[in-house]
Amino acid sequence: TWATRMRPILSNTNRKAPTAIEAALADYVTEKEIEKLKNLLTQIQMSSDVRVYRVVAFRAFDYAVDLVLSDQNLTLKEAMESARERTRQRGDGRVPHIAIGSTLLLKGLETDHCLILDAGQMNQQNLYVALSIGAKSVTIGSNTNLLL
Repeated sequence: TWATRMRPILSNTNRKAPTAIEAALADYVTEKEIEKLKNLLTQIQMSSDVRVYRVVAFRAFDYAVDLVLSDQNLTLKEAMESARERTRQRGDGRVPHIAIGSTLLLKGLETDHCLILDAGQMNQQNLYVALSIGAKSVTIGSNTNLLL
């Protein structure tokens, strides 16, 4: 949506006034400065018309921009690496305090504790995924003593 609006806005031939996000985007495209990028990110966060689908990635990027603003010697790439490391250490918050889900939904995520119900009915791949979710403890419930 923004790509089609940018040409007329940048060439000053737009009929409709730009929204706050479009104006911030035009400012950043015109002058690629970190302050302009921060303003664009702020406008996106404030807008009720925009939905951010990768909230964790967006927040990490916003944090990286803040790092660059606070330390001019830092490159955006270095700040993004720092933000990624921070997210890795703190966790990304996608798993709530208590989560119930299938191995498909929780695959690749880690929790402190994992409770596996009816493990005897799971195939090897799903059981492996379930066993790898718990970092501190795994509790297994099954009707059988043998898991395949």
